[in-house]
Amino acid sequence: GVVLDPFAGSGMTGVAARYLGYDVVLNELSPAASFISHNFTKTVDTAAFNNAISHVCKNLSELRKQLYSTECRECGKTVETLYTVWSYELECNHCCGTFRLWDHCRQYGSNVREHKLLRKFPCPHCSEEVNKSYLKRHDSVPVFLGYRCCSKKIVEQPIAQADIKRIEAAKVLLKNYDAHIPHTPLPNGVNLNQPKRHGLDSVDKFYTERNLAACAALWSEIKRIEDPDIAASVAFAFTSLYQRVTRLSEYRFWGGSGNTANFNVPHISNESNVFVTFERKAKSIADHFLTTAQSYGGRSAVRTGSATDLSFLPDNSIDFIFTDPPFGANINYSEMNILWESWLGKFTDPNSEAIMNKTQGKSISEYQELMTSSLKEAYRVLRPDHWMVLVFMNSSEKVWDSLRHSINDAGFSIEKINIFDKQHGTFK
Repeated sequence: GVVLDPFAGSGMTGVAARYLGYDVVLNELSPAASFISHNFTKTVDTAAFNNAISHVCKNLSELRKQLYSTECRECGKTVETLYTVWSYELECNHCCGTFRLWDHCRQYGSNVREHKLLRKFPCPHCSEEVNKSYLKRHDSVPVFLGYRCCSKKIVEQPIAQADIKRIEAAKVLLKNYDAHIPHTPLPNGVNLNQPKRHGLDSVDKFYTERNLAACAALWSEIKRIEDPDIAASVAFAFTSLYQRVTRLSEYRFWGGSGNTANFNVPHISNESNVFVTFERKAKSIADHFLTTAQSYGGRSAVRTGSATDLSFLPDNSIDFIFTDPPFGANINYSEMNILWESWLGKFTDPNSEAIMNKTQGKSISEYQELMTSSLKEAYRVLRPDHWMVLVFMNSSEKVWDSLRHSINDAGFSIEKINIFDKQHGTFK
C-alpha cells in the first residue's frame, strides 16, 4: 500500500513506512522540514558520509584551533575549549548600578541537580531585592570555559586574558566568511519579539562572532562537496545543530542544551564548540544511516507545499494516512523554522500555515478553515473504506471542537478515539 502524511514535519511517518516496507508520500509546507524528511527517509553510503565529514573537519582544523583553543591551567598545554558560558550584565532598577549576573544569582545544593540560578536576589550595590526578569540588560560577557586535559573530567576555569584575545580575534576571522552568513532580518512574530527586544533582530545575531565564523566556514565547505546526496547529508548534520550553538542555548549546571519549541534569549547562555557539536551530531546521523536506513524497503517522495492542495495526487490513490497536524497555537512552526531556513535559503509561506497566530491574524476560525481544506484533500485522495489515523495534542476544548468539525466537514467519520500516554511530561 501507499502511505501519506500531509503534515509530514520531520518525516517520522516516512521512517516508519519505509522501515516496514511501504511506499510513502510526505507532504510538508516548510522547506526546512522537507529537507529533514528527505534526509531521514533516504539511504546513504555511510562510509562516503563519514569520509565527507572527516574531509570537511580536516580542511577547517586550523580555524578550529584559532577559535577554540585555551591553556590548561595545570600543565600549560594548549587544549580545545569545549564550551564557554556567557552572562549578561544587568542594571539594578533601584540604584542603577550594573553587575554581572553570574556573580550574584547562583545557589548551590548538595548535588548538581539541586544547583540553581536564582530569579530573585539582593542587588550587590544597594542590597534591595531584584527580579532578573525585569532588569535592563547590557552586554553579554564570557565568564568561564570548560575543557578536558589532565583530568578525564571536564574542568571549568575562569576566562583568562588570552581567551579574551581569541574571542576578539574571531571578529576579524568572521569577515572571511561574510558571503556564507545569513543576515535574514527577523519579522514580527509570537516567538520572534522576545529575541528582537534583546537586540537579536537578524539571524546572524543569534550567534556569537566565534560560533558564527565556525558555522559559516562549515557551510562554505559543505557547499563545495560535489556529490549532491552526500552534500545534503552533511548539510543535514549542520542543520541538526539548530539552537544548540546559538545564544539561545541556556546554560545548565548538569550539562546539555536542549532545543525548545520557542525562541528565548537566556540571561546565562552556553556557547558550545561548533566543531565538537557538529562531529557528535554527524556520528548520531551516521548511526541512523547504518542501522534504521539500511532496513528500508519501499520508496519515498517528499513534496514541499500546502496540505490544502494535494492536486499532485489523484483521487482514491492512497491506502493509509497517518499524520499529526499543527496543534492550534502550541507551536509557531514558520517562526521556529527561520533559523534553519535562513541557512538553506528557502522559507515557509505562512499564508497556508494551519495555526493560530496573532501576528498572522489567524484565530480559531482561520485555523479551522485551513484544517478543513486540508482534510478535504486527504479525504479525496484516500481510497474508499480506508483509514486515516490522526494524532493530536492540545489541551484546549475549543481547539478539539474545531478539529472535530474539520474532520466531519471533510467527509470523515470518527470511528474511535484512543488516548496516548507518553508516560512523562515535556517542557510544555
